[in-house]
Amino acid sequence: MYQIKILGKRLAQLSGIISVGIGDSAASIVGSKVGIYKWPGTKRTLEGSLAGLITQFLFITCLWYF
Repeated sequence: MYQIKILGKRLAQLSGIISVGIGDSAASIVGSKVGIYKWPGTKRTLEGSLAGLITQFLFITCLWYF
């Protein structure tokens, strides 16, 4: 039981870093494969940005409930 508490606390501390890493990976993959609309002055795409945002939201929601 004590080990589960420590693991949960550590996961809570790292959840921000993990969600950004997962969201950035999703944004990169989606943006490079299906990205059409680019942000002005950058190589980043709207589709990639939305994929990163949605992925981060889903990941944090899963951590919150599970």
